[in-house]
Amino acid sequence: MEHPSFFSGTLLWSFINFTILAGLLAYFAAKPLKEFLTNRHRKLKDEIEGAERSRKEAEQSCQECRKKLSEIEQELVKLQRSFKEEGERERKMILEEAERSGRRIRKEAQEIGEGEVQRVRKLLQDEAAELTVRIAEGILKKEINYQDQERLIKDYLERMVE
Repeated sequence: MEHPSFFSGTLLWSFINFTILAGLLAYFAAKPLKEFLTNRHRKLKDEIEGAERSRKEAEQSCQECRKKLSEIEQELVKLQRSFKEEGERERKMILEEAERSGRRIRKEAQEIGEGEVQRVRKLLQDEAAELTVRIAEGILKKEINYQDQERLIKDYLERMVE
């Protein structure tokens, strides 16, 4: 049995067919394949660059958000401090107003009490005077007779004339 050589029949024709096919494919498909690969490369490169830009924009946006958050936190601390100080001032003002009102109310109550004491004192004096007049009148009616009345009237008229 003979060993087939490399250039014998079938193997040779298979190799020739493959070479022709590869050559035709290379001739006809090289340009579209090159364009396809170039376009694909460009598209992937553009997508990578776009993704990189988006990532940078997202990082920048994230940094801005962090900065704004920090500013908001600082503003919140300032507002809390301000509200606390305002509340303390308001509390002091309310306490001072309450103290002033208390003094005013005590003063008014004292004045009202003193006024009532004066009024009651006047009423008592008036009653005492009226009672004294009634008692004196009663005594005079019992003790003074007609002659004493005429003498008192005469003395009174003489004093008036002088």
